[in-house]
Amino acid sequence: MRFSLAVGALVVVAQTGYAQVANHVPSQIQVERLRAGLNAAPQKIIPRPLNSISLELIKHFEGWSSIPYDDSAGYCTIGYGHLLALKRCSQMDLGPYKTGINKEQGLKILEKDTELARVAVQKNVSADLSSDEFGALTSFVFNLGEGSLTGSTLYRLLKIEDRGGAAKQFKRWIRAGNEVAPGLVIRRRCEATLFVSQLSVGRRGQFDRNRCINLGIAPSGETIDILEGEQL
Repeated sequence: MRFSLAVGALVVVAQTGYAQVANHVPSQIQVERLRAGLNAAPQKIIPRPLNSISLELIKHFEGWSSIPYDDSAGYCTIGYGHLLALKRCSQMDLGPYKTGINKEQGLKILEKDTELARVAVQKNVSADLSSDEFGALTSFVFNLGEGSLTGSTLYRLLKIEDRGGAAKQFKRWIRAGNEVAPGLVIRRRCEATLFVSQLSVGRRGQFDRNRCINLGIAPSGETIDILEGEQL
């Protein structure tokens, strides 16, 4: 498994008030959907809803832009990491997105965008997942794609319901192009914290990455390059 991803530059997402590092990975579940020409999640499985803290985690790491911009991989993007196309904005007709969207519209789009990730978790994981476990895995799949889950040790541990072992596997997925990507390190830490139900919101009821805890070193100290996937 290989991803088309640019790393190492600095990308400023419009109207967020802060800079985002380009090692933010374009949502691979969306990339898979666009490449396959899929428009919606399979209707045989009703997507399970995300709890609020899981949704806030995804929103935080995807960032927000009311107007179209080219992400770190050169993909035209808007809202909460919504991929409009696998090409630059200047190479496409932006249609209704040309003048931008508001956050209410962005949330509706994000709800649709997460459907494939939610369905992928429901389809592949037979364990009875808590809302937090489900949300953490949805964030992982939304970020890295279905194949990253099903081809992983994390998945094998879930199948035998070794939840403690599975929680430690998140932090292995932190390298891109043989370099540790800070944005991936903190996202994986937050997903693991959510998975074990120890993630809480900040004082104003908003997601706070500083509340994401370190659950110990990755098993055997081995990390995974997301450009290559896990070599089992």
